[in-house]
Amino acid sequence: MKLHKCIALPLLALAGITTSQAAITVFSDDMSDLANTGWGPVVSGSWEQGNGFAKIVNTGSGQKSAGTLEATDAGSTITVTFDWEAIWFGAYEIEVDAQLIIGGVVVATERYELGDGDSTGNTLTTVVTSAQATGNDEVIVKFQGITRVGAESWAQHGVDNVALTMVAVPEPSSAVLLSLGGIALMMRRRK
Repeated sequence: MKLHKCIALPLLALAGITTSQAAITVFSDDMSDLANTGWGPVVSGSWEQGNGFAKIVNTGSGQKSAGTLEATDAGSTITVTFDWEAIWFGAYEIEVDAQLIIGGVVVATERYELGDGDSTGNTLTTVVTSAQATGNDEVIVKFQGITRVGAESWAQHGVDNVALTMVAVPEPSSAVLLSLGGIALMMRRRK
């Protein structure tokens, strides 16, 4: 019985290392004010303000920076959530890509076709690598209209309710200190 407690209690203390971290919201936009929330470039007939949403016209694009990654961000999970709205289309020849870009490289993408109709709760997710977490790699969320090869069409896409969250991995030194404190507390209890 004593051996069982000697093994089980330290394992419980070490379990503190795997506790989940809360998601941190880096930004959350209802897309009702593009000009003042960092989304750009706002250009009429390309990426423009709709009625409470962002509007992509034809092959226009818009993007927003979420800042740069630090070395401590390696292993963290980044998630972008957003809603698509089919506003108007002359044909189904225009598509839109949602992209999550880190350090100039597209790390997650989703393609939306206007014929798919409205779509809510879409997500892009990636886990940050140590090569991306250098302090210099900018995180960008981008929406880009794309015309299919040989197609001539006209369309407007809506993007709404865009949020970027990050779940950080526990810092190793904090996790070790927490587990050592738990072990010390258990050893003190035994005396």
